[in-house]
Amino acid sequence: MKISLIIPIHNGLAETKKCLRSLSRSIRYSKQEKSVNIIFVDDGSSDHSSLWIAEHYPHINILTGDGNLWWSGAINKGIRKALEDGSSHILIFNNDNMVATNYFSALFESQEEFSRHVIIASTVYDIYPNKTLRYGGQKFDRKQCRYIKYGGEGVRKVNSSGGMGVLIPASVFPKVGVFDEISFPQKYGDSDFFLRAEHIPMIVNPKCVVYNDNRTSGFKNNTSIAGIRDSLSYPKGYANILIEYRFYIKHSDNKFLGQYRVLISSLAFILRGLVKILIGMK
Repeated sequence: MKISLIIPIHNGLAETKKCLRSLSRSIRYSKQEKSVNIIFVDDGSSDHSSLWIAEHYPHINILTGDGNLWWSGAINKGIRKALEDGSSHILIFNNDNMVATNYFSALFESQEEFSRHVIIASTVYDIYPNKTLRYGGQKFDRKQCRYIKYGGEGVRKVNSSGGMGVLIPASVFPKVGVFDEISFPQKYGDSDFFLRAEHIPMIVNPKCVVYNDNRTSGFKNNTSIAGIRDSLSYPKGYANILIEYRFYIKHSDNKFLGQYRVLISSLAFILRGLVKILIGMK
């Protein structure tokens, strides 16, 4: 078994340093250090992230982009490199993620227990305010056009996950393709891929825990008119209307209900923002 761990970055060196410290400890603790190959995809960072990584972790592979790869494109670039190198599994990650010391031991054990052909998702906790559960696995209900999020109780079959700590067998990509960097360059790039791979078994294992620094995740600003506008239109925007529409129309059985959910969620985001702005004016 050879795992390629792919981490896309665009600046955020402070987060990258913390991420690498936790990963390095966990990989060494697992006693399978030679089985894990780390690939960073630096999509046009201006904070010298690549130089720092190369200096302090010279064994790590660094690929580069011009700032237009976004998350899905960067992951795809890493996948292609990993497959060329003969990796049997791809582990997708973010640079604002951290893991416990036993993470890779649990991941290797999980892979042996549940077959090498199963996609294994991690349970994710937001670090702030108090290590709160983000999701212990999730399922997208196509009929109801909504996510059902689970509470992390035991191993569970799922059909979707975020892109934080998901182990994907290399055999999946010839069947499913890679991430859709055109329609979902950032938000929903992970969910879209896993729903396209729904015919392949996927589980979430609560023993595989990833911690997310939720202060740096995504672009969510609804405290000004400009912030609301950017959140609704920016490719990395938390409430990007076009990307929301594409996702729900593509993956919902009930297209009308999918459009309704996009409309309601967009209006709710705008209204919450306007209330914050009005309160701030007082």
